Amino acid sequence: MAAWWRGYWLAAGGRTSVAVVRIAIAFAILWTLRRLGSDGYVGAPWTTPDALYRPVGVWRLFPGQPAPALIEVLRALAWASTLSMLIGLCARASHAVSLLTTLALAAFDVAFAPTWSHHNSLPLLAHLAFLGARGGDAGSVDAWLRRRRGLAPRDVPGGYQWSLRLVVIAIAAPFFAAACFKLYSGGGSLDWALSDNLRHQILARFDRIGVPRTRVAEWLLAEPARWQAAALLNLAAQMIPIAAVGLTRRPRLRALCGLVWIIEVIGLGAVMGMWNPHWLPLAAAFVDWDRLLGHPAARPAAATAGHRAALGFVAVFLLADAAHLFALNQRTRAYPLSAFPMFGEIRARRPYDRHQRYEMIGGRIEVVSAWPLHPDDQAWIDRRLPFRFLWKHRDRAELRRDLAGVLAEAQARFPGADIQAVRLILSVYVAPAYPAPARLDRVDLARIAELDVHGRFRSAIGALASDRRTIAVGPVGLDLAGAHLIAFRDDAPAPSDLPAIRTSAGFVLAEPLAGDPVYVVLADAGTDERWLVAGRARRGY
Repeated sequence: MAAWWRGYWLAAGGRTSVAVVRIAIAFAILWTLRRLGSDGYVGAPWTTPDALYRPVGVWRLFPGQPAPALIEVLRALAWASTLSMLIGLCARASHAVSLLTTLALAAFDVAFAPTWSHHNSLPLLAHLAFLGARGGDAGSVDAWLRRRRGLAPRDVPGGYQWSLRLVVIAIAAPFFAAACFKLYSGGGSLDWALSDNLRHQILARFDRIGVPRTRVAEWLLAEPARWQAAALLNLAAQMIPIAAVGLTRRPRLRALCGLVWIIEVIGLGAVMGMWNPHWLPLAAAFVDWDRLLGHPAARPAAATAGHRAALGFVAVFLLADAAHLFALNQRTRAYPLSAFPMFGEIRARRPYDRHQRYEMIGGRIEVVSAWPLHPDDQAWIDRRLPFRFLWKHRDRAELRRDLAGVLAEAQARFPGADIQAVRLILSVYVAPAYPAPARLDRVDLARIAELDVHGRFRSAIGALASDRRTIAVGPVGLDLAGAHLIAFRDDAPAPSDLPAIRTSAGFVLAEPLAGDPVYVVLADAGTDERWLVAGRARRGY
């Protein structure tokens, strides 16, 4: 095994390919930096980072929140070092600086949401996997300067393939893991594809947050055969690229895996509107450029200290990446390492071979203002990633802090609306069964928390004990003495009464709470208000 391991990673050749991949990664990172400057928190003038900031990645080592001046310095260093990497000037050093500064900027960009999206993860993973690569030995200013000094071109036996193969794993493994999540959700079957799941995934992606559907999504929603065929193709396209890892001696098949990877990236944009064109240069890693350009391979490698260091880095990267892809996800906040479980759960009811109504739990931000928000303004709030998952929080201090951030940002964004308060609402979204037109109907279940411009915070969030019967409730800013308990079970929008005995600390239920998920709500008949108290969920959203 040890000989095979060394032989695989320290194989001959790859000098030209590493140079091409260096250029491709640098180009992808420059594209990423441009997107960070225009799309994200970095440089967005209306943000209020102090209220929503949650450090991830390298910022977990930094005390407090970085100052704007530091971010600007990092931005300048990132651009300069990545351009230097692109042309191959001090290639290895510039790559290290580019990696550190770009990781810091991208981590800051996603540090204002409970969870981060993956639109910049792949270029950063490839960037990380390329650390230590000998990318400047060919096709670079470094190589040109070496020739000018009359020195022979540098060609290190066994010094190139490990970087190429690790980059392929870094960009193919997330898609493979995503396919594994989808197959696992169906117990190893194709239920994820051969059901109404993709129909409901599309509705959740667009209709729940008020985003216009793509033309391809509209076309797929028209017929079950269309969305099921598309789901099967998606599974295949996500699983095939990882085969390139074993096709090192089959350059045509390996390049074909890269083509499938490109199709998957484009398909994600065409169907789900998640366009990530800055990923596409990374496809260069699937091509054997040395063989394509007729460059001979170097002689076999003898083990050196450099090789041992490279193999150690490979092992650490693979272990960390696999752990986060299949188990840890974002729990360690080690951005950009995480799983890619997007759309992985089956959004359909059993039996999957029948068209049935489907409900999905979620939440939204309601803005209370003197002047109603324009629909486009409300859509902006619904789409805002830092706001999208706040409904999952159950800690009062965290809810108050988050709503303070939402309120400040909404006031800065919409100064003419005279915003008075913001509310966090628990809702359920109902998709009628096919052949009814594909749509989502929203039903608001209860308020989770509310904060007004005077700092008054209202919430009834409590805690459900491990016996599933005892609920501790201490409403803040609310008089719910006459309220009674109801429950919403299994994502259904219809409530059921919840018999309970009121105590000085809350309630004791007549029987253990059942349902998955189930949400306990205090309903006040006098004011017609409903407030979330506690919940229990083991699956889904």
